[in-house]
Amino acid sequence: MALLAADDTCSIARFNYLPIIAIKAGYLLIQTTLSNRVLNWTLLGAACGWLVTYLIIIGGRAVQNTLTSYFNFSPSQQIVVLAGILVLSIVGWLIGMKKSRAQTRY
Repeated sequence: MALLAADDTCSIARFNYLPIIAIKAGYLLIQTTLSNRVLNWTLLGAACGWLVTYLIIIGGRAVQNTLTSYFNFSPSQQIVVLAGILVLSIVGWLIGMKKSRAQTRY
């Protein structure tokens, strides 16, 4: 039983780094194509989504006096962070599409 728990912890620990790795990889990839506004806005949305949802959860934990780091969030809190990243990435993508269309018209 203890061996299974250790394996589950390792897989969850690797999952915690996924949003940060994805945002960092996106930043490195976007640097090579600075002209693509859609990707820039999508990355900005992802970074803002991570920051906003992280601060909301940390604020809630501070009120409950259970303050901890991102790597100790419960799975439900991690899902909230990932959902926030997804939603604000889509919003950033839509803004980028709108701005790129507006720029190509003129």
